[in-house]
Amino acid sequence: MNGERQFGADGRGVSPVIGIVLMVAVTAVLAGVFGAFAADIGQSSANPAATILIDENADEEVTVAVRSAERLDSLEVDEGDCDNSDSIDPEVGETLTIECEDLDEGDETTIRAIGTHDGIESVITSYEYQGR
Repeated sequence: MNGERQFGADGRGVSPVIGIVLMVAVTAVLAGVFGAFAADIGQSSANPAATILIDENADEEVTVAVRSAERLDSLEVDEGDCDNSDSIDPEVGETLTIECEDLDEGDETTIRAIGTHDGIESVITSYEYQGR
């Protein structure tokens, strides 16, 4: 058998063209995989991040204040044995006043600020209040 009859008299091979097409396809797939990986790194969910100040005064009141809210969709305040749980607007400057009149002298309770961001709930800060 003569090679010219089977493949024609052209003499050019198809193999280099297929090799180049495959190299371009592999490069495009790898670029897509690396791009998707790099884009996913910055989009990962993180715990809530905020600065919450909890302070008490002489009138048996506790004030919960939002000082910063970088990653905070909602803020719940668990008032322990003082009252019930309340929500507070997660905006800087918002405050909530809790009255702890029902606690006897020496009784303790924990007041917690619980933040939520992207469905992740986390205790941001807690405060041990002791009745007077």
